[in-house]
Amino acid sequence: MKNKLINSFFYTIVSSGIFFSFNFFIAKIIGANNYGQIVYSLSFINIIIVTISMNYTALYMGNKIIKEDEHTFSLFFTIETLLYLILLIPIYLVLFHFIQDIYTIYLMLSIAYLIVILNSTGLEYNSNNDIVNSIKISSLYPRILLVSFFTFMILIDYNKAIYYLISYLLANLIIYIYILIKFKPQFYFKKGLFKRAWKFYLLGILGTTFTHIAQILQKEYGSYEQVATLAIVLLFFAGLSIISSVLIKFILPVMHEYYKNNQIEKIGEIYSNNTLLVTMLILPIIICLLFNIYDISYFLGRGYELLPIYFYILVIGYIIDLLTGVTGNILRTTENEKFEIYNELSRFIFGLWFIYIFRDNTYGIAIAIALSMIIYNVLKFIEVYYLFKFIPIRKKQFLYIVTQASALSISLYFILMINNIYLKYALQLSVFGVVYIGIFQFIKSNKILLQGYSR
Repeated sequence: MKNKLINSFFYTIVSSGIFFSFNFFIAKIIGANNYGQIVYSLSFINIIIVTISMNYTALYMGNKIIKEDEHTFSLFFTIETLLYLILLIPIYLVLFHFIQDIYTIYLMLSIAYLIVILNSTGLEYNSNNDIVNSIKISSLYPRILLVSFFTFMILIDYNKAIYYLISYLLANLIIYIYILIKFKPQFYFKKGLFKRAWKFYLLGILGTTFTHIAQILQKEYGSYEQVATLAIVLLFFAGLSIISSVLIKFILPVMHEYYKNNQIEKIGEIYSNNTLLVTMLILPIIICLLFNIYDISYFLGRGYELLPIYFYILVIGYIIDLLTGVTGNILRTTENEKFEIYNELSRFIFGLWFIYIFRDNTYGIAIAIALSMIIYNVLKFIEVYYLFKFIPIRKKQFLYIVTQASALSISLYFILMINNIYLKYALQLSVFGVVYIGIFQFIKSNKILLQGYSR
């Protein structure tokens, strides 16, 4: 288990590191306007993905593990391909309202379908407890290919959004062909899945699409530069979620097994342990970003002047999300996804309402996203506590985290007063290293924290 966890972290960090570094690189090299156009296109692609996808971890693992259906991959491949074909024309018409370039629309539609199938493949590996290949197939290899193709495009001065989409299509197409050869999915359909599937589908439409709609509306109420700025901030938080995404891949199969065997109290133990682990590992990075966000904005250059304020606003919502833990996964694993429908609906409605209220404010979209995140996570916390009396973090654990965060903040405050830039960053790295050595020693001396990460 230890080697699996280490390898999973390694490949996830490599995958996410490549993706983060590449986006950061192109955001600076091609400029805020061009990068904003790329993000604008990706927002539509992500909405299409949600529209044609059934790739919800609890749904997939519920069918594979609890229902013991060995043909789950073929089932999801069939359903998602049929959904794509059925919704192809309506989606095209909606896209054409916003994007009049037909070639761009074809690229976006094709990319979305390929990503959906890659994600299904990742879930298939994940359900077999092969986390490493799940990460490689669904994210690492496609990202390496995307970076390679678009870097080549930039080198020959093809740095527009359309060339990014072409690179994205080629990267995913190569992996898709490999998937067809390896898994040989067949037409397989059963109606029983839809007893739960419609709930997850509705959850995806309501919840996942909101952030992408917000980015689209950021262009309508602002500019491509503001879209790019918002995207960079959201990219930071996506990067911070690397740790939680890896740990969740391990605990979800175990949580499903516990639920199957009616060991509900063990799910509560995993919940608390996971919240502490993720918070300890992520919070130092958040604090470091808080103290260095103006330098990052300066490095990116013209068009990213609003980055620090966007970050300060959104970090509030993210910290609430961090401290409440995997409440959504608990609700879905225990077949209480009906509560998640209410939660996602609340986030969607309140989010759009906040966007409308703050539409004329420069920071309005960021405020709307942060407020909707807070409402969403507080609702989930209340529901999980009501159903199971689970708490995300104990008092002593919370005090430990506060002490850790306070010590790091005070250290960084005094370090940043140093004028020598090299000494300043060298000391920051040193303090950072000391903090993580302390964290790993804490985990090592509290092995109970890692219980539930194997089966």
